[in-house]
Formats: sequence, structure tokens, C-alpha cells
Amino acid sequence: MAGVVSAACGPTPPSGIDAGLDAGPQLPCDVGAVLRTRCQPCHGAPPTQGAPFPLLTQADFQATYFSSTVRAAALEALRTDFMPLGGPPLNAADKAVLVDWLDAGVPLGTTNCP
Repeated sequence: MAGVVSAACGPTPPSGIDAGLDAGPQLPCDVGAVLRTRCQPCHGAPPTQGAPFPLLTQADFQATYFSSTVRAAALEALRTDFMPLGGPPLNAADKAVLVDWLDAGVPLGTTNCP
């Protein structure tokens, strides 16, 4: 996958990583939960471990990445099991949550998450 940097990421997000998700419209709760535990340890604010972009908000997924979008890059990475790097693969349920949400165009959630 062009432009993606390989790096190992741990399973625990750094403290404060979801601070930007607490105000205003949020990602769907199930999506946010998977992102926090499996993606944001590297794709946080700021990105670490060589991750090329954050994955914290809907706008992050809509951002341009090379000649496409972060959303398209994330879909490709998930469908080819390229991500997450350095950790166990996503289980089928978590992968389905993210792929379904990305396929739907990254809609915002309709409720506040606990």
C-alpha cells in the first residue's frame, strides 16, 4: 500500500487520546471503541510509530491522502489485513464494525457514548 509506513503499535492508547471525541458530534460508539483500542495507539494526536495520519474524527477519515482519502486507505488496509501493524489482527466483529462504517461513508453517531 503506497505511502503507509510500517511500525509496531502497542494495544494501549496513550492517556488523553480520546479527548477530542468528547465534545460535539461523535463517531458511532462501536466505531470509536475499536479505533481507541486498535488504531489510535499509533493513529492518535499526534500520530506516533510512523503512522501517517490521525484517526480520531470523521474529518480525519475524509481528509485527502495522496490522490484519494484516508477513508479509502483505511478500507484497503483493513480489507487486505495490512492493519493493524505489529499486533494481532482484528477479530471478525471489530473488522466488520470498521469496514461497514467506512463503506457507509463514515457517518457520525447519533448518541453520546458512555
